[in-house]
Amino acid sequence: EWPALGSNGAERPEPTERVCRACRDRVQKKTFTKWVNKHLIKRHISDLYEDLRDGHNLISLLEVLSGDSLPREKGRMRFHKLQNVQIALDYLRHRQVRHPPGRRPRPLLRLARGCDRGPLAHR
Repeated sequence: EWPALGSNGAERPEPTERVCRACRDRVQKKTFTKWVNKHLIKRHISDLYEDLRDGHNLISLLEVLSGDSLPREKGRMRFHKLQNVQIALDYLRHRQVRHPPGRRPRPLLRLARGCDRGPLAHR
């Protein structure tokens, strides 16, 4: 029997693999949310995807971790949110922080663009 192939020609994971991946992703999200809250004392993150999407909390986290002060856009329009996320990504690039192998920063930009499915839905 031939394996089921996805639209990109890669083998699709079995339903149990997808469930395990979803559980792992949920645990990672919860763990990272706790880690962020430990560092962001003045702010509280309840939904990691939603609360980092405008870039303000992301910039605050980078400031706490690095000790540097970063600029930020004050507005609430989509343009300001994208600018704040771009400021964070540019800072990480400047500090030569690399993303983990096989992961790209693109999902974070999709968060700022208003996708409500979270970064893991875009692989």
